[in-house]
Amino acid sequence: IKVTDLLKKVQVELDVIQAKRNELVEKHGEKQEDGSFLITPFINVQTNEQGEITSREDNPKFQEFQQEFQAFLQEEKEFEFEPFTAVDLEGAYSEFNYVQFYKLVKLDQ
Repeated sequence: IKVTDLLKKVQVELDVIQAKRNELVEKHGEKQEDGSFLITPFINVQTNEQGEITSREDNPKFQEFQQEFQAFLQEEKEFEFEPFTAVDLEGAYSEFNYVQFYKLVKLDQ
């Protein structure tokens, strides 16, 4: 249950991140025919007959998007949760190594 509670808190923050990303894409991107917004890293892309790119320019709007989004991602968020104990994780198995998760486990009881 502790893991589920923490995952719910993390999901809320992931939703906030996705909403911010969408807001910035709408701010810096171009509206498409279907109503969605798109921002590309390059503009004025030129290709040859084989479809290979021969020239392109960095999209300044994409760079602005990246700067704003990175600044947002650098903001620290704190979560309140109870540390996990060995008992909480009894029977849990994973093929992966979750180094950050291990920092949340309290081994001395």
